[in-house]
Amino acid sequence: MMGRMSAPQEAVIEFGPAGEPAPRRRFSPGSSLGGLVRDRRIAPLAAGLGGVALFASLIAEWQVTAVDGTVLRESDTGDLLFESSIGELGGWGAGFLAGLFLLVIATVLTLFGPAAGRAYTRLAGLSTGGVLLAIVLVVYSTLEDRSWVIRQIEAAGLSENDDQLHLSIGRGPWCAGVGLILLLIALCVAGLAAPRAPVVDLQPQDDLPDEPFELQVTSAKTWDAPAENRDKPISR
Repeated sequence: MMGRMSAPQEAVIEFGPAGEPAPRRRFSPGSSLGGLVRDRRIAPLAAGLGGVALFASLIAEWQVTAVDGTVLRESDTGDLLFESSIGELGGWGAGFLAGLFLLVIATVLTLFGPAAGRAYTRLAGLSTGGVLLAIVLVVYSTLEDRSWVIRQIEAAGLSENDDQLHLSIGRGPWCAGVGLILLLIALCVAGLAAPRAPVVDLQPQDDLPDEPFELQVTSAKTWDAPAENRDKPISR
C-alpha cells in the first residue's frame, strides 16, 4: 500500500494574476549617482587618495632640464639632467605650499570637525582649492618655456634648436592637479552627504485650546499667629 502512494509534490505560492511576470526594476543612472554621492564613505576615500597624490607632488620633480654636456664641460659626456622640485619654483612654489596647509586644515575640519562650523570650513576649503588649482595651471604653462634650475642669463646662450637645452614636464604638476581635484570632490560630497537639521514645526498644535484658560480670583483669609505665640521664638 505504501508503494501505491505517490511522492508528495512541492507547493508553489504565487501572488498576483496567474501567468503575469514579476515587474523588473529599471536602472536609473540618476538615482544610482545620487545614492553614491550621498554615501558618507566617498568623501573620506576621495580625501585620502587626494592626500596621497598631493604628497607625491611634493617629492616628485616638476620640471626636468636636459643640457648638452659639450656646452658645459666641452666634452662629449651626453646630456646632463637637472630636476626642479616644488621648492625651486620661486614664489609660485611658496604660495602653493602655504595654500596647501590651509586646504588640508579646512578638509580635516569639514570631515571630522564639529557640525556647527563645517559649512564655513567647507567654503574655505573650496575657495583655497580653486586658487591652488589655478596656481598649478599657471606653473604648468611655464614649465616648457623657461628653466627653473638654470638662470635666465645662463640660459640665454643655450638654444633648444641645437639640442643644447631641452625642457620637459615632470610628474609633480600631474600629481598636484589630481590631488586637488580629489580634495575638491571630497569637499563637495561632504556637503551633500551631511545630515540635514530636523525641521521644527512652529505652527500651533490642534489639541491646544483656542481660548485661554478661565481663571477665578477670590479673597482668602489671612493667616496670623495666635497672640500667646507671638513672643516665642520659632522652633525649627
